[in-house]
Amino acid sequence: ALHNLFVASIVFALTKYNQQKHSLRVIVIGAYLCGLSLTNQHTAILLVVPVAAWVLFSSTIERKKLIVISFVSFFAGISCYVLLPIFETMYPHAGSWGNVKTMRGFIHHFLRKDYGTLQLWSGGGDNTTEDMITRTLSWVADFAMHQLCHPALMLFLVLGCTRVCSPNKRNKRNVNSRKNVHSGIATGRVIIASLIFYLAAFHSFSNLPLSNSLLFGVHQRFWMHPNILCFILVGIGFDTAARAMPATAAARLMPII
Repeated sequence: ALHNLFVASIVFALTKYNQQKHSLRVIVIGAYLCGLSLTNQHTAILLVVPVAAWVLFSSTIERKKLIVISFVSFFAGISCYVLLPIFETMYPHAGSWGNVKTMRGFIHHFLRKDYGTLQLWSGGGDNTTEDMITRTLSWVADFAMHQLCHPALMLFLVLGCTRVCSPNKRNKRNVNSRKNVHSGIATGRVIIASLIFYLAAFHSFSNLPLSNSLLFGVHQRFWMHPNILCFILVGIGFDTAARAMPATAAARLMPII
């Protein structure tokens, strides 16, 4: 749940940034959230990387100033790791995160070596029975059947992606309206890039055998991250469909859907 909160918060910060590319305050908060999210779950890096790349590419702030401020804010967030050896010394107890009072123990925990660095399981034997494509297709099936409850609703995901990738250029009502449209499109495109990056990277490194129902359930927990990104796109798809309908029909049908 905490990781989901971080994902939603970073996307929100991304949205605010695309509306105010000159705002140092938004960049500081966003970079801090990115660092803080990595103290909770390492898969957050699969959202942090594309978002950070977009900010560095698109920001109107002078490049050196942007990099320095972003790195300072990022390390302020991830510096919460410093609390581990402090709390281990002040409140020692069995279990926990191992012996993080030594540099070796701290690095062992930081790299999650108990699970296998960049993996989910350190069990022996030949565990990689599925490739990246198979794992991604399993996610698609789970999202369509269990998260959306019906495969037909995937149409709204397609509509959302189409709207983001093919913006309506006829919107010329006023400057603020065009600015909001462009910022929304930019956010949507970064979300799509982040989704593709997550699915490709995570399913390439994940090594839990999906044939085991218990381990499949553990693997499913890591699908909440891409699910959040997809639900945003589904919401855009709902909006696209509602705009294409007469107002009366939309008011009646959309709540039912």
